[in-house]
Amino acid sequence: MVQRGRCPRTPSGPAGCRLHPVGVRRLAAGSRQPPRVDGCRLLLLAGYPQPTGALVAALHERGLFPGRVALGHPAGPCAFPDWWEVAGPQGVDVSFLCYLDPGSVPEAGRAFARSFNQRYGREPTFVAFEGFDSALALGHAVAAAGSATPSAIRASLAQVEFQGARGSVRFSTEPDGVVHQQWRWPPVCVVSHPHPHASPSEVDVLWRASG
Repeated sequence: MVQRGRCPRTPSGPAGCRLHPVGVRRLAAGSRQPPRVDGCRLLLLAGYPQPTGALVAALHERGLFPGRVALGHPAGPCAFPDWWEVAGPQGVDVSFLCYLDPGSVPEAGRAFARSFNQRYGREPTFVAFEGFDSALALGHAVAAAGSATPSAIRASLAQVEFQGARGSVRFSTEPDGVVHQQWRWPPVCVVSHPHPHASPSEVDVLWRASG
């Protein structure tokens, strides 16, 4: 992982992972061989818009990306309108999280996509789907509670379940061990663009979460 500031430390041993911070300057000025730790290649997660843009350009110029170094990005930036200005055509090789399975969009999601396209002249990104589901969740909670007070909405959200634009939405209710209640079962995929300026529905799914 490459990031500005302090590198996060989390217990990743049980998952078979170890975190090794690597300086951006080392990558940009180093040899054509990427740094290795115990024979492992690198997966880089970088900030946006920089140093992502600079990393994509520098690693591609040195023949390290795509191939020897994998670049990944959290959900969001790769769907931004300026992504191709930041990353250039090599941005197609940057994989990213997507909280929508483009191959399994329910009817409510397809209806939302049609309405969005009619109004804005383009396909909605998964971020737009998230916003739509959030508004639906709030509306269902207020209707079920019969009140718009924060305490009533909070109590109602713990019980609400509805068909959203991305699937059946319900919230976790574990009494212990969680910082906050959230939708624990959203569709989660790792995707990449098949070509520059690909539409959201055209992304290639590299991995799907199960369960």
